[in-house]
Amino acid sequence: MGLINNFDSAVYSACVRYMSPTLTTIMKLITDIGSGYFIIFVYLVLLIIPWTRKNYALRVITCVIFAMGLNFILKNIFQRPRPDILRLVAETDYSFPSGHAMNNIALYASIVLISWEKLKNKTAKILITCASIILICLIGFSRVYLGVHYASDIIGGWVFGWIVVFLAHRYAPRIHRLNRFTRIKN
Repeated sequence: MGLINNFDSAVYSACVRYMSPTLTTIMKLITDIGSGYFIIFVYLVLLIIPWTRKNYALRVITCVIFAMGLNFILKNIFQRPRPDILRLVAETDYSFPSGHAMNNIALYASIVLISWEKLKNKTAKILITCASIILICLIGFSRVYLGVHYASDIIGGWVFGWIVVFLAHRYAPRIHRLNRFTRIKN
């Protein structure tokens, strides 16, 4: 635990080294981009556009719902208290793993994987991938900066989020094909 505590302290110190009112405002905006409300907004946009509704919406929301459910279970298993440092936003549940990190990996990594599968334009694939990586990193950074997560919470959220993404994208197509087969057979 000492190694993790030292790591968390070093990352927090680096994150807040240049703390300022302007940077704090920016970090609050970035953390809002990682909130459940913004995830719902992105999902609604995917639903509105016919091509993304057909190709993205169901797979993305399935992945995000599984990530949210697993996050709730893991937080209650680990019951790690939030950092006892300067908190710049209010949070009340447990700290590990970070829900923002986990849910945003589920959202943006799903969008990236589906983009590489469905899009023909390589430049669009690269832009979506780069934008997603930047958003995921900034959202994770903002949670540490704002004092509501340890860096290890963010890393844990990313790891568990990737596990959900991997499983969802590995097995969801198989489940879809199985459901289609059983509907035709009956």
